[in-house]
Amino acid sequence: MNTIEEKLLKKLDYYIEATKFEDIYNSHPNYPSLYATTDTYTQLGIENAALRINKEQINELPQYFIAQLTPKQQGKLVLVTKKGDSIIYENDDLKKNKLSIASFLEEWNGIVVLAEKNTATSNDTTKILPITLLSFFLITVILLPYLAKGIFSWSLLCYQLVAIIGSIIGYFVIEKELSAKINNFRDAICNLGQKKNCETVLDSSYGVLPGNISLKLLPISYFITNLLFLAINPSYHLVGLLSILGIPLVLYSIYLQSQKIKAWCTFCLLTASLMLLNTTIYLLSTHFSFAIYPEYTALLTYIFTGVLSYQIFQKIHTSTKENLLTKQENYVYKRFKNNPSLFISTTSPLSHSEGFEKLNLIELGDANAPTKLTLFLSPFCGHCHKAFAAAIDILNQLNKTPISITIGFNVNISNKDNPGVDILQAFMNIYLTTPEKIKDALSAWHIARTPIEEWKKEWVRPIKNKDFINYSLQNQYNWCQENNFNYTPAKVINGNKFPKEYSLNDIKYLLEGLHEKYTNSIVNLQSTEAS
Repeated sequence: MNTIEEKLLKKLDYYIEATKFEDIYNSHPNYPSLYATTDTYTQLGIENAALRINKEQINELPQYFIAQLTPKQQGKLVLVTKKGDSIIYENDDLKKNKLSIASFLEEWNGIVVLAEKNTATSNDTTKILPITLLSFFLITVILLPYLAKGIFSWSLLCYQLVAIIGSIIGYFVIEKELSAKINNFRDAICNLGQKKNCETVLDSSYGVLPGNISLKLLPISYFITNLLFLAINPSYHLVGLLSILGIPLVLYSIYLQSQKIKAWCTFCLLTASLMLLNTTIYLLSTHFSFAIYPEYTALLTYIFTGVLSYQIFQKIHTSTKENLLTKQENYVYKRFKNNPSLFISTTSPLSHSEGFEKLNLIELGDANAPTKLTLFLSPFCGHCHKAFAAAIDILNQLNKTPISITIGFNVNISNKDNPGVDILQAFMNIYLTTPEKIKDALSAWHIARTPIEEWKKEWVRPIKNKDFINYSLQNQYNWCQENNFNYTPAKVINGNKFPKEYSLNDIKYLLEGLHEKYTNSIVNLQSTEAS
């Protein structure tokens, strides 16, 4: 977790999947902001509040909270930890600042975001499997050559340790392109000194060798190759000899950084140092020799392993970069799409809105809510099943923003051959006699997909007011025809056609904003009528 919003959740014992948090937070139309933070917490079902309090009440605040600094501090949001008489806060770069409470009060504008601590038992198991697999892999590749030969060698162990350290450094070289997360350790190492900047070196035009070989991928490919080769064929003589042959590449890298690019890459220098360390180990070992014979088979194995490693990492690197770019573009698109003003602007007026209030629709939500969604369904329409399920999902949302969801039917009941007419009559009868059961009846049909005979046995009851029910159903059908709704599901929101560019699932992310927009519209309309 790398944002202060995510880190606060972890401190409060919430273990939210990172991608789930990012999808909601990064796609919020007001990202980044206090509103985006509180709305994301609400979407995740976490009790929270954004408050302005008197600064004297700081002792009453919990140990962890998010605070907003004064305009002099650019109004930044920071994660605050109360520790005795001191305050430790960190910004989105996760750089910590420790100061007295009095000093903090001067920088704080009094606005906080508070979240309830998670009291449910929860364990963060998301990283256990990768760590277990990695540990198993390292133990296997280290022990395999000793088990195969039945002897122990300090030189071999040194080569293995250098290969492991080099693989880690090689990962740091390419990490920034593989993740949108901030790694403070990596950034700190990369920016040691005025002339040290990894990205300047790695992204330069000199970072590609003939044959389109990327310098970025060489460190991790080289050291992983050594690690695998030593596990397959513990011939560290060949690894040491090849490290000597790699010295020209080390010198070329140093020349580029010092003379051409005029900047230094710390991880590149560490890689060069490890290659020189490999050379030193080899020169000091008792197996020192410039002769490759009789290791031609081992050489071919090494070359094959090296080429395969590079190709694999190149594929991973390219696909991960593309996925990350696509993900970031999707966040921008979602922020644009999840703007309630844009949504409202894409709705279109109905052809004939008259008579809508008299359709005797089935009410499932809060009838007084400012956001009003209506679905016109058909009992045997597969898309209607999905639409109803999405509507129920909106009603069951974690943030409990009120919404009115009404259900009508776009079916010609004069067609006596339509077996769905009995289903619709049963729906209306249930709603008129036992309205508290209508949600279960609709769910049993549209979501559980209960077989028709089984459903009828459970839900069909004698109908006393059949004429009124038939009148209501026919009236709903006629109204749909007047508005050219020759399909199901037909969707209406606040007296307008639901935009085709959106799905019902989008409403979950728009609901907070729509609630505010439609509430303001009602207030403005009432003010106009009053004047």
